[in-house]
Amino acid sequence: MKNLTDLWLAQNLIMAKVPAYLSETISVEQAMGRILAKDIYSPVDLPHFNRSKMDGYCINSEISDYSKPFTVVGEISAADTHDKHLNANEAIKVSTGSPVPEYSTSVVPVENSSKVENKIFLQKQRKDFIDHKGSKVKKHSKIFSKQHTLDHRDLELLASLRVNHIDVYMQPKIGVISTGGEITNLFHSNDFIVNSNFYMLTSLLDKFYIPHNYLGIIPDDKQKIKESLHIASQKYDIITTFGGTGFSRFDLLTSAIEELGGSILINGINASPGKTFKFAMLSGKPVFIFPGTPESATSCAEFFLIPFIKKIFDNNAQKFYFQKTTVRFSLKKKKGFYKIVPGYTFIEMDKIISVDRYSEYFSGTFPAFRSLTIIDKNTESLNKGDICDSLLSYYL
Repeated sequence: MKNLTDLWLAQNLIMAKVPAYLSETISVEQAMGRILAKDIYSPVDLPHFNRSKMDGYCINSEISDYSKPFTVVGEISAADTHDKHLNANEAIKVSTGSPVPEYSTSVVPVENSSKVENKIFLQKQRKDFIDHKGSKVKKHSKIFSKQHTLDHRDLELLASLRVNHIDVYMQPKIGVISTGGEITNLFHSNDFIVNSNFYMLTSLLDKFYIPHNYLGIIPDDKQKIKESLHIASQKYDIITTFGGTGFSRFDLLTSAIEELGGSILINGINASPGKTFKFAMLSGKPVFIFPGTPESATSCAEFFLIPFIKKIFDNNAQKFYFQKTTVRFSLKKKKGFYKIVPGYTFIEMDKIISVDRYSEYFSGTFPAFRSLTIIDKNTESLNKGDICDSLLSYYL
């Protein structure tokens, strides 16, 4: 097999095809998993007002005498206000989150109060038990930086700050195609191969909140493959295909793309698994042509497609996701070819450790990244304790 592209060169060639950034404005309820295109600054203070941290009594502690009883002159719930002046040894009953009047200097928790002959006595506090206006977030302060990925906690904060529309990067729309007369979506069929790569890729894209559509299984028919590719190139930003990459008469994808006016930039890589991975451009759209073998397809999707998508939103993403790690497995391999080892990467005793997916060292009971460890092409024998490059795919 000739003209195989070096693994790292292949990734550089693919990354050079990442499209320019585009952004859109969306509402907060649509923002889960989206990536910010601009910094966000708070339009208000948080809390918006002084509020009680506890159920209890707010008082003016500066003029009150704790040796004497307090008179309850009102009650404030989270929805109430109270604008009357508090005199010495007067108290207002408050609940957690209730507004605390500006003239009140502290809240005495209910557990630090007592009744003696129907008179209320309060204990002096070291703390004021008040969340002061702007104590959590100051008006005009930066809340999130550009390229931050929003989660459920972030959305709660944005809503609390009364931010209801934000600018985010537009997500690329991906068309997913499977090829091959031997593939089926029916699990009970014994005469065909279940289309497991479809479930792998769509769930991986769901992990990153990337919209995608499945265009079905295309049989080994060049005209039908061309029709499907042409439609996909008009509707989607990225095209992915499975199968049809072997060096045989059934390698129809390459010729179909070329006949449609596309170009094959990568026609195989010097790595295992994934040797028959290909990459093309069709009508200005990147086409990731994954092998049909599940392990090869999964490794190539993690190594090429996910970093490509991440770079759309963050040009510096690769600096973090590729790390030097210490391996805890050994293997022998052919010189001249990279070995891609799916596994897990985690931190132990201030070291970044990578293990393969079958390793006795990883039980799955502590935080780790799904990762791919890349064994250099010039290495023939890898030993435990050696240093390798690892791609951190995503956090478990």
